[in-house]
Amino acid sequence: MIGEQAAGSGILDRVIYEGPATLIHGREASEIHVALWISDPGKQWAGTATFDSHAEAMRAFEVGNVGVRLPDGRSARAVLEGICAGGTAVELLGSGPPPR
Repeated sequence: MIGEQAAGSGILDRVIYEGPATLIHGREASEIHVALWISDPGKQWAGTATFDSHAEAMRAFEVGNVGVRLPDGRSARAVLEGICAGGTAVELLGSGPPPR
């Protein structure tokens, strides 16, 4: 999983944002907590989105393509790659510039 791969790989040194965000999935929006980092400068970013419940995480994961909006209005598109251990977080993978 992306989050597990980040530990000890230097990726966490490239964290660009950690905090509240809104995940737009289909016609729904969920208030979440994200940790975002640059995985390939200028080309790709990744992160994790943590939900309040497993059910919320599964609803978002079923959509697949999502929007991530930070509190200041910056946003980007991402693909949900997998459910993290514990079931309330999902892996995000975005291409191009991150929401920063």
